[in-house]
Amino acid sequence: MECYYCNAEIPENSLRCPHCGKFFSAAKKLAAFAVVIIIVAAGLGFLVYNEFIGSHLAYENGTIIDEQDGNDNGNDDENPNEGLDLAPDFTLPKVGGGTLQLSNLRGKVVVLDFMATWCEPCETEIGHLKVVDGAYSDSQVEIISVDVDAGESDSLLSSYAAEKGVTWPIVRDTLGISRAPGYEAERIPTLVIVNQDGYIQYWNEGVISSSELESIIDGLLG
Repeated sequence: MECYYCNAEIPENSLRCPHCGKFFSAAKKLAAFAVVIIIVAAGLGFLVYNEFIGSHLAYENGTIIDEQDGNDNGNDDENPNEGLDLAPDFTLPKVGGGTLQLSNLRGKVVVLDFMATWCEPCETEIGHLKVVDGAYSDSQVEIISVDVDAGESDSLLSSYAAEKGVTWPIVRDTLGISRAPGYEAERIPTLVIVNQDGYIQYWNEGVISSSELESIIDGLLG
């Protein structure tokens, strides 16, 4: 034990410090011993906290980082958009007036139909899209036909929509967005499905059936 006054070492059964000559009462000796026990206990407590609680906090910080990387469910599930490309955003004029911006449709599955009025396979695709349009609510799925021929007028497209029974928006590609990476609609029809987070989930060149489209959409809607 150490001396209460000078911190010198004191023999176990001695009531007097051999270094400074001070006398100890039994109470003081016990108090000094208690202080030593408290210090040792505090040190052990810190080590236990660092070993177990500290590692848990580090794990929680790792989870937060995962959420910033895009995992918004707060757990360790894989990022559902990993490996997918973000769909290039666009704002294009709608037939009938106004504009349409792709990013405003986040939260919905978006089917982009790159087409033109003179394209016969595109007309076939419209038949499949009408089936898809009737199978889902507007809050779930949005179909957009994108006319890749900038020379086609608003009035021509309005007549085409009325004749073919197109009830979803048609936009005119005045910016050449159909050639953007991810869309690359070199031949039409080209169908691109954008998921609820704005990532390209599916790309297809040529006619695709309504049943195939619905299978992909159902997988996204869960």
